[in-house]
Amino acid sequence: MAEKAESEEHRRIKLSLADGFRNKGWAVKRVDGEGEETDVVENKNKVGDKENKKPDVDAKSSGPERIIRGEAKVNNGDFDSEHSITQYKLFSSLNLNGVNSWLIIGVPANTKELMEAVLERELDDNSRGNIAVWER
Repeated sequence: MAEKAESEEHRRIKLSLADGFRNKGWAVKRVDGEGEETDVVENKNKVGDKENKKPDVDAKSSGPERIIRGEAKVNNGDFDSEHSITQYKLFSSLNLNGVNSWLIIGVPANTKELMEAVLERELDDNSRGNIAVWER
């Protein structure tokens, strides 16, 4: 997992996702780069770029208990990079006690349709059903 310097826009979207999760009553466990690191999700089936991934935000909901991952994307070529597609596939295919995980992707204003087109092209229906795109 190569680490790059985080842009101010990426950080803003990431923190906005964490706030949005809290507003929905979801328990935010960790926000990557904010004095803590999120859990590493193992790429056991070696999909995409075959690397393990860390989400920007780790959270859980209750009733039913569900893993929620947040990922900030700023559309600087990262919407459809191999790294990002691997994240989408990994983070949307997890489950906790038989309950599917959710992936919430935060994107800049006016880019939701572009992100949704990437997801439509790159992911199957089952994966897409566990993903929501929020404009931040």
